Amino acid sequence: MAPAHKSQFQEPHAARMAWWSSPLGSALIAAESQLLAEALDDVFGWELLQIGGWGAGRELLAGARTRNQAIVASPGLSSSADIRARPTQLPITSDSIDAVLLPHILEFATDP
Repeated sequence: MAPAHKSQFQEPHAARMAWWSSPLGSALIAAESQLLAEALDDVFGWELLQIGGWGAGRELLAGARTRNQAIVASPGLSSSADIRARPTQLPITSDSIDAVLLPHILEFATDP
């Protein structure tokens, strides 16, 4: 049994981190980053928010044309996060974000 101090999200995240380092995981991140670069080319505005860490860093935001990009991830789950928060409790002011990227976050949500 896992120690009581670990959250229910840390162990699955550790498994995802290990998988992203694998050849197949690296290929998936590269493919998704390329597809998103094309899609984000049409996204304009000042603020782009990625909710949830995916990959080792900011690969998915590399093609963004917005002036600012930020990543929100649960505490302890992503070293690349700019904001530490639960995806269900975002500390974001209404009408302050122009675009939101949800990289596979709904797949891991208990109530998407």
